[in-house]
Amino acid sequence: MDREKIVTAFKNALDGFDAHYDIESSREGATTISCGFLLESKIPEVMGSFEFRQACIRIFASPIDPLVPKNRTEMLRLVAMANQDMVAGCFEYEMSTDEIRFRFFVDCDGYATLDPDSVRNTLLLPFQMFQRWGDALVAVATGTSDAASAFAAARPDDGEDDCEGDFEDDFEDA
Repeated sequence: MDREKIVTAFKNALDGFDAHYDIESSREGATTISCGFLLESKIPEVMGSFEFRQACIRIFASPIDPLVPKNRTEMLRLVAMANQDMVAGCFEYEMSTDEIRFRFFVDCDGYATLDPDSVRNTLLLPFQMFQRWGDALVAVATGTSDAASAFAAARPDDGEDDCEGDFEDDFEDA
């Protein structure tokens, strides 16, 4: 699939949200779209970065305001438990900077048709993960909950996969 067509599809999806975003091109030929979304969680704003390379899209998202956990071991436990429950993507916790981010990778060959729903869901997935897990991450970071309790509170109990559902109504453009 042509990278420029994929970038255009993502721009069109962001335009559908009336979102503000920045686009940069690197000397290596990658195109990066950066955008933020406001969430209805204790993590109020998340910034996403979508790096379009020739054969893939690398997606990263992290809170605008960093979470500095009081107990790093409990944060690592929560991240590990959440990741075991993931269908796509994963949380990462960088201990040297205390950055918590969600990472996701898409093989561009998987975008044979550029279905608007697939593009929208790929775009929203990292933000939806912070929407779902944000309160748990904050509870563990502030020390008001241990990892197991925060995980139990955040985990969907309806059998729904993390990447199912319509996320569009859950977000506002930052």
